[in-house]
Amino acid sequence: NRTLERAENLKNDLLKNNSDGVVESAKTLSPVTDITTRLLSDDVGVCNALKDADIIATTTNACNPLFPGEWPKQGCHINGVGSYTPLMSEVDDELVKRCEVIIDTKEA
Repeated sequence: NRTLERAENLKNDLLKNNSDGVVESAKTLSPVTDITTRLLSDDVGVCNALKDADIIATTTNACNPLFPGEWPKQGCHINGVGSYTPLMSEVDDELVKRCEVIIDTKEA
């Protein structure tokens, strides 16, 4: 289900639907003109991308962390929304220890 082809298709759809380079509700932000796709199996590429990322969004039902917690830079915003049971984990414990964690409910 997770292939480079599907990621490229999603990227193309996002860029096509945002052809002016600016999302309507975010006119004051820098325009998005390109998106780089990486497979998680590309450790070097993922590591480099995460070290430069200001925002990381994870939306999977992964049971194991997607990447080592030391890869994201300090101050990066991480939106981890896919794990919803105690057996699921998109990010590792080391990353959580470095973060200011905000949750919507205590049960989360």
